[in-house]
Amino acid sequence: MSNKTTDRFILTDCDLTFSEKEIQDFKFLWNEGHTLEDIWKYLRRKDWQRTYDEVCLLLFELSRTGEVEKRKNGIW
Repeated sequence: MSNKTTDRFILTDCDLTFSEKEIQDFKFLWNEGHTLEDIWKYLRRKDWQRTYDEVCLLLFELSRTGEVEKRKNGIW
């Protein structure tokens, strides 16, 4: 039996490129208390292929970098 391991790239079907405008819009809506689903729907109006998962990952990134604060009700 071989101990050879292979690497697996994940999230290859996600578009993780966001414009500065999309990021600013996200932050504004987040700080105004909009739900993550509402923010996704807003961003999707500008790019109908934008997935909910991609917007969740944007929140993850912005949270990790301290660009958005945790909220009492979380994503809702």
